[in-house]
Amino acid sequence: MGKIEDTIPCITIKWKNYLRVKLTDISGPNIDVTLWEEVLPRFDK
Repeated sequence: MGKIEDTIPCITIKWKNYLRVKLTDISGPNIDVTLWEEVLPRFDK
């Protein structure tokens, strides 16, 4: 269980879109996740 702390839209050198997501776990540590453009339409912020 955790919560989304931040989302950062990004683009690679080859113009591929992706989204960096920073999650905070209830036990404390942060988890960084990268969602690539194939998954972005299914991700609801």
